[in-house]
Amino acid sequence: MLKVKSSQLSFYGNHIYGPVIPEDHFLKLLNKAVDFSFVNELCRDGYTPDFRRPAYEPEMMFKIIFLQFLYDVSDRRIEEEVNFNLVLKWFVGLAIDESPPDASGLTRFRDRLGVELFTNIFNQIVEIAREKGLVSNRLRVLVLAA
Repeated sequence: MLKVKSSQLSFYGNHIYGPVIPEDHFLKLLNKAVDFSFVNELCRDGYTPDFRRPAYEPEMMFKIIFLQFLYDVSDRRIEEEVNFNLVLKWFVGLAIDESPPDASGLTRFRDRLGVELFTNIFNQIVEIAREKGLVSNRLRVLVLAA
């Protein structure tokens, strides 16, 4: 089961994020260029409708992991960065007063995705960004045989 995502951030977030995040910031351009909602559909089979507490939305979780790869930081470090960096918090869709998932939640989500699905999603995002001129090379996640 997934948490219901509000269509708005908090009252404060909308007023704070707007003037603080420049229109030409890479993450703002990426967010405009790539509709990350396809991640939810690709991950649908990994979630049961009525199982325990609601899970964080796959789109948000993947955005956090994408940032982790982009900035080359650990699970614990990206949790901290998303919690305190306004641009990152905005990018993943958290209200100014919301906390991100913890590091163990990121690990569980990555395990739930598996290598093949993660690679597929990541490469789709990079391809869209490349087509929109946001990345100039063919950045890819490659799966190497052991």
